[in-house]
Amino acid sequence: MHYLSNYWQRKPVKFGSFAIPGHPEGARLYTGRPVAANSSDTGSAPLILVVDDNLDAREMYAMYLEYEGFRVIQAENGHEAVEKTAANLPSLVLMDASMPRMDGWDAVRVLKADPRTSRIPVLMLTGHAYDEHRSKAAAVGADGFLAKPVLPDELAREVRRVLQLT
Repeated sequence: MHYLSNYWQRKPVKFGSFAIPGHPEGARLYTGRPVAANSSDTGSAPLILVVDDNLDAREMYAMYLEYEGFRVIQAENGHEAVEKTAANLPSLVLMDASMPRMDGWDAVRVLKADPRTSRIPVLMLTGHAYDEHRSKAAAVGADGFLAKPVLPDELAREVRRVLQLT
């Protein structure tokens, strides 16, 4: 479930297009990529697991990717990421580095050591932008590295590159 936020409240919304009450006929609110009203929209789009302990960042990256046509699931720490990766076998994992319980570095090590998940590409997405962090990402088995903040187009381009969709 995703949330439409403002200063006063958070309301759950689904992605799609909705009529705006009290506005002229045809006025629409778009919450992500448009979907048909009668569509189940599960499709065969690649499934991406977005892992970040920061709820706002996690939802923002999930929205970027859903808008680009990917299916997305979310996890809030490395431990949950390992569980959800084994259970869902996503096409790619987008992993933050610094998280509670199990950080992204350790989660990548676990995923790459497990034969069920070792071939799933992992992109590290972190605020640690130094060369040593890029090297550490490669050393633990990550397939790519993005420094936060990352623009939506750059994120989608890197996901497509790693999935060989370009």
